[in-house]
Amino acid sequence: MLLTETGKSTPRFLLGLVSLVFFSFLRPGSRSNNNNASSSSSSSGSSSSSSSSSSSSSSSYVVVVAAVVVVVVVVVVIAVALVVVIVTIVAAAAAAVVVVVVVVVVFVVVVVVVVIVVDVVVALLSISSNELDISRMVLEEKEVEVTI
Repeated sequence: MLLTETGKSTPRFLLGLVSLVFFSFLRPGSRSNNNNASSSSSSSGSSSSSSSSSSSSSSSYVVVVAAVVVVVVVVVVIAVALVVVIVTIVAAAAAAVVVVVVVVVVFVVVVVVVVIVVDVVVALLSISSNELDISRMVLEEKEVEVTI
């Protein structure tokens, strides 16, 4: 979102601008009625003044309808942008959850592999230690036999 010089975001700025235009065209409608009353009192038989005031009031209604359409379009664009942001956040959160799950699974696999390797090494060391003990016992028996 772009920021304006006032620090407000662009959709807020546009919404404020459209509402300013909308409300400024609501007032001239009431002023045209006052102008219509004054023009009809000054020239009671003139049809051109009444037609011009009715065309100005209808044009102000067209502008009001256009302003309402612009406000609706801006609101729809903001809603779509919010949906996109929410979907992006949910997708990022889901991706983050997937990354965390993958990291945890890799960590568990590494820990299991390390435990298995350490267990195998300890078993091999104990086997070799037992073999050393057996070979010592055999040597001691041979020494005992020789000394007898």
